Amino acid sequence: MDTSQLKISGFKPKLNLELYRCWQKRFQRHLKWMQVKVSGIEKISKNGPGLLAPNHTNWKDIPLLGGVIQRPVSFAADIRLFDEKLCYNFLFQFFATKVKNPSLQNAAHRLSDFISNFIVPRVSQVGSFPAKMDVNNFCLIDTAKMILHKDKLVCVFPEGTLGSPKKMHRFKLGTAKILFDYYKDFKESIPAYPIGIIGTNESYRPGMKLGFHVGSPMYIEDFIQSNERDTLVNFINELREAVQYLLRTNGKMKY
Repeated sequence: MDTSQLKISGFKPKLNLELYRCWQKRFQRHLKWMQVKVSGIEKISKNGPGLLAPNHTNWKDIPLLGGVIQRPVSFAADIRLFDEKLCYNFLFQFFATKVKNPSLQNAAHRLSDFISNFIVPRVSQVGSFPAKMDVNNFCLIDTAKMILHKDKLVCVFPEGTLGSPKKMHRFKLGTAKILFDYYKDFKESIPAYPIGIIGTNESYRPGMKLGFHVGSPMYIEDFIQSNERDTLVNFINELREAVQYLLRTNGKMKY
């Protein structure tokens, strides 16, 4: 089964606030064991729609950023987290590369099965939605707009994949497209917040050094050009530069 076979057109995330708060508090407790620097968090509005646009180096970006931001956040997440078979296959392939002893393959199978059965039913309940649905990603854009129109926060990783702490990938246009289409449809320019996340690529351990730095909000309305593509390109380039600036200026912060 590949991702093209997964029927997720018209996907509607369901936010179980009690489950989300439980998940959030768990990672807030984890953050207390670590050395954490946070700046600019007050720039994120306490109400109304907003799009978070961080760099992305590790799976830990999602739960730890969710622990830092007090408002519930709907994260665009890997499509494999929404289907038990896809999730199992991914996990088993990962564990199989770590386990060389054939006698331990059954253990890898059981662990993959357990984790996939535990994760998949809960992912959409905390407001997450699949990041890669179709080649053109129209479903991603429509789902994000639907959540934003309910005055919620959405987090989309503009790189579209895991990047490097030393060099980010090129930002894809999807983030700008969400904002542009929202502006056209609802005659409202909503804030996009560049976020620099530092340290999550390191081994997960007490005392690890982490940074979460939020820049000033950016609005697609300020980048409107004569044609749509120029608007999207100009905005996404400035967004990437804003995230790079946050990483560059906070990367050597003393703890």
